[in-house]
Amino acid sequence: MSAYLDKGVRAVILWTLATVPLLFGARHPLVHGTYAAFLLLVCGSWLVFRYRHVSLRASTFWLPLALIGLVACTALVLPEPVLTLITPIRATSLAAVRDLAGVGPVTSISYYAPRSFFYALYGLGVLLYFHATVHALISRRFLHHFLWLVTVVGLFEAVYGLVQVLDPSIGPLWLAEDIAPGSAKGTIIYRNQYALFLNLCWPLAVALGLSLYDPEEYRNSRNQQGRMAPALAALLSLAFHKGAVPFWSAAFMILAVLFSQSRGGIVTLSLVILLYTWLLPLRKRIKCTFFVLLAVFLLGYGSILGYTDILSRFEQFANGAQGRFELWLASLSMFRDHLLTGIGMGGYEYISTVYLEGVPDSVWFDRAHNEYLELLIELGLPLMGVVLFWMGRSLIRQWRLMALIRRDKKSILNMEPLDLAAIGAFSALCAFFLHPFVDFVWRLPANIVYGVTLLAILQATQKGYPVPWRTKRSHR
Repeated sequence: MSAYLDKGVRAVILWTLATVPLLFGARHPLVHGTYAAFLLLVCGSWLVFRYRHVSLRASTFWLPLALIGLVACTALVLPEPVLTLITPIRATSLAAVRDLAGVGPVTSISYYAPRSFFYALYGLGVLLYFHATVHALISRRFLHHFLWLVTVVGLFEAVYGLVQVLDPSIGPLWLAEDIAPGSAKGTIIYRNQYALFLNLCWPLAVALGLSLYDPEEYRNSRNQQGRMAPALAALLSLAFHKGAVPFWSAAFMILAVLFSQSRGGIVTLSLVILLYTWLLPLRKRIKCTFFVLLAVFLLGYGSILGYTDILSRFEQFANGAQGRFELWLASLSMFRDHLLTGIGMGGYEYISTVYLEGVPDSVWFDRAHNEYLELLIELGLPLMGVVLFWMGRSLIRQWRLMALIRRDKKSILNMEPLDLAAIGAFSALCAFFLHPFVDFVWRLPANIVYGVTLLAILQATQKGYPVPWRTKRSHR
């Protein structure tokens, strides 16, 4: 019975990863809600039956569950005296409504309670999906299928986006191209969200290509070519023998990120490449060759499409940065009025028109273009402080995991596929956590699902490495 349950949940995970980007990244509320309910039902049922076989730690289950519960509580209706005690500015608004309408209304901390409650259910579904994925990654066969699936999905989105660059009249699926025509977006409407999605995919494609190496075949190929034959020639021959599809797929994904014209996506892409090549235990000669080959590929194929629009985007960098900085400063007034409780998840778009002074009436900023600032406004300072502490603690632990992998394996030929996937996942998470400083990329469900999947890879890898939170000091 348990074997059938595990196979079923693995199929659900692969199906989710394959389909969630296709319909505009599942950003439509109906599609978004369908995926949330599906993950909640399937992964929740699996956890009920497999509870004894799943490690539910405080840092990976109970603390996130408590945070989700607090988000749900902001949607509860409260009487006016309680609301006055918790958030005086909200009570003042209610008093004005009572004077105007002649009735005594009751409301919640959240300015839009249904959306806050939905985000709580959505977060619970993602949490259950995370634990189901961690358990599924125990299977080496599932990991192999998973890496191939991510590679194929990323390649499809990349090729679709590059076709949009060649023919600006092509939009995402059946939509007309009216948002940033001529830039790569694939099936996703906004190019910034598209760029982050590909930055989450291509490191796993590289990990797949590296995992296709057979260490014995590599050593034999070097011996057959003689002692004077360079190791680089052997590596290149093996790359085109087994790793051609994943490596070429990753290259096209990187090219599509460039032609998305997302400045945040391109900057984080550069950081991910540098971090990834540094983490991989390869010789400097091989790393330099990798950069040269990638540069030749990007210049060769990119020259066909033209880099003029990309360069012009960066020439406008100062104006774009100034506009966003002004938006962030204007948004801080919401935070000052709701310092402790926040405005509730999803509330920014509903009260931004009231608080954003100096913005023309014809312009509606439904996002702060900074996920951390928007979460701070929606969650409040205490809850956001807990979230940041939890995230920082987890990232430090993952960084120590990378150090342990590099120390224990020493060579890429000694690494298991899960180790390679973990290095790729950690590098991709660099984009996942840095890009949100300048764009609303977390609001796309596809990015959240893929980002949580990367975290699941790292969590599954930790089971093979004892990663202490504090380094033990030696005693004399």
